[in-house]
Amino acid sequence: MRDSEFKKKISRARRVEREIMKWYRKNVDETARMPAQNVKEYDIICKKVGNVEVKEDRYTHKTGNYAIEVEDASGSPSGIKMTTAEEFVLVDWENVLIMKTDALKYAIRQSKRKYKVKMGYTTLDGERAKGWLVPKEDITGVATVLERWFPVWQE
Repeated sequence: MRDSEFKKKISRARRVEREIMKWYRKNVDETARMPAQNVKEYDIICKKVGNVEVKEDRYTHKTGNYAIEVEDASGSPSGIKMTTAEEFVLVDWENVLIMKTDALKYAIRQSKRKYKVKMGYTTLDGERAKGWLVPKEDITGVATVLERWFPVWQE
């Protein structure tokens, strides 16, 4: 992935995280905030429910699946294997799903139709992250599902 593509992806991800943080401030914990610097283990600090991890999946509306990252392009654990967050938020073009991280891990383990895939951008070395592709309906059962209230930002 070119550096400019990566910067656009990160910028969009930060906007999504800010929208989710605002929701947590309004509905859960008025002290919810983003960390002062980027950390891999979570995206939002929330004292009342624990830290929160936010992931946007831009293809769920086409595939009916969520891609849940488990390994980065270098082969190191990432995503759901790396997070220390108590809550996990999945965002697609239509919905925002809020759930306990352990509930998402359970839903992934229980899913009969999941499969491991390469995902995301290809690095300059030709590598890609890896994750589980899990049907949306296998996850919505363990989540609070909200209609997305903020725009879909294009790349």
